Amino acid sequence: MKRSFFANTMILTLTTQLLSLISVWFVAWLSGAIGPEGMGLYQLISSVYILAGTLASSGVGVTVARLIAESIAKSGGRYTSDVLRKAVVLAAAMGLAVGGALYLLAEPIGVQLLGDRRTVISLKVLAPALPFMALSACMRGYFIGIRRVFKPSSQMVFEQLVRVAISMLILKAFLPRGLEYACLAVILACMISEAASCIYAFVMVALEKRRGLPVKPEKGVLGQLVRIALPIAASANLRSVLRTAENILIPRGLEKYGLSHAGALSQFGLLSMTMPVLFFPSGLLTSVGTMLLPEVSHVRALNDAEKIRAIFARVFRMTLMLSLLLCAVFLAFARDFGLLLYQNEEVARLLTLLAPLTPLIYLDFVVDSMMSGLGQQMRALHINMLDYAVRTVLVLLLIPLFGFFAYIGILYVSAILNATLSLHRLLKVSRASIDVQQWIVSPVLAAGVSGSLVVLLFRLLPAVLSGWTLAVKIALLTALYIGALFLTGSLSAADVRWFKSLVRSARARRHQAA
Repeated sequence: MKRSFFANTMILTLTTQLLSLISVWFVAWLSGAIGPEGMGLYQLISSVYILAGTLASSGVGVTVARLIAESIAKSGGRYTSDVLRKAVVLAAAMGLAVGGALYLLAEPIGVQLLGDRRTVISLKVLAPALPFMALSACMRGYFIGIRRVFKPSSQMVFEQLVRVAISMLILKAFLPRGLEYACLAVILACMISEAASCIYAFVMVALEKRRGLPVKPEKGVLGQLVRIALPIAASANLRSVLRTAENILIPRGLEKYGLSHAGALSQFGLLSMTMPVLFFPSGLLTSVGTMLLPEVSHVRALNDAEKIRAIFARVFRMTLMLSLLLCAVFLAFARDFGLLLYQNEEVARLLTLLAPLTPLIYLDFVVDSMMSGLGQQMRALHINMLDYAVRTVLVLLLIPLFGFFAYIGILYVSAILNATLSLHRLLKVSRASIDVQQWIVSPVLAAGVSGSLVVLLFRLLPAVLSGWTLAVKIALLTALYIGALFLTGSLSAADVRWFKSLVRSARARRHQAA
């Protein structure tokens, strides 16, 4: 892989981790202000926001990144295509259309679909944010395609900080009027931050085009844009539609199970409090997935099958080893996380139940990105259609019978099904193979033994070790895990040398740039 891949991935990783840290802190602060019921109501509104945002912008950013990367590869780095200009027009039209529809349909969506009139005013306020979100996605795709990820990274941090700052400034004024207006305060902050972020991105693109690669008009770019974006958008839209359907069906199913409306929203709110913790460490993997798409597209344009297999081998191993470490950390210290962030034992219990999903969920990030880079958008669409269809049917059937914890089982079925089908297809098209012993069995044993030893140690010596902070506990488990990986041969000195060489090359580029 190109050394720039490592540098850009590190930038995205640091950005994503910073954003995750802000998000986890903000969710903890917000849950303390509005409680589990308020979090459930906010999650209902957010599910519609995510759906509308996906309808407005899905596929465009990824397609821009891929086409820009391919044009640079084919031209030998001499120019880029004019895909961004065409994508901006398409995104603006989609954003305006979806935003207008959301505003006009806010009342039937809130009252009839979500089953709570308190969501209507927030849905109307969300509508103007959608064109800004779609345009921002285009410009982020452009920077990822040219491998200048610092600018979109700074844009995302700016957007998040604006959102959090405005939320904290106005929530106290809105909260006395009830949960409806408390959620409105946060949604209003989302709308303002999307607009500010879009303006920021336009400025960054204008500055880049003054000194970047020349843009060369190419025939058929609009056709390529639509042809690639449509299956990606269809897949993302389908997932978002079915995810929204899930979010609607879960509280309703809990009410059928016997809970009150407030009780159902409270249990649903616990899920929205737990998931940010589970996904907090995913910054490296989401960054790898983001940078894999242009990287694999570039290599595919050069018809270098051997390099594609090398990319797969390195990324698969590292992803699985990291996700197994995270799984061990969550299982060992779930109670610590729940009490530290929320002072809530239920969050700790839910985190323990969900922790074993992390390897499958995190692998899905990079597998999906590689499939898109290899032109497998339609197959990814088919897999996601099946996955979410199964999930929706199971949510509809099982939650009214068995309550909220039926949803945990459904998540396991979904993760196993999606990972199995996606990985099978990726192995087939890339002609890669997996070393089951060294890549899977040994890291699983290393994670299991390391986590068990740490838990046992703290149980045997509670008085001596009671003052240890969570960070020190995690560091101890990590050290044991890395040692176990070396002992089993899953991690080698060659891997360490590879990592060090990338760090040195990244530093050298920074000095040259300076």
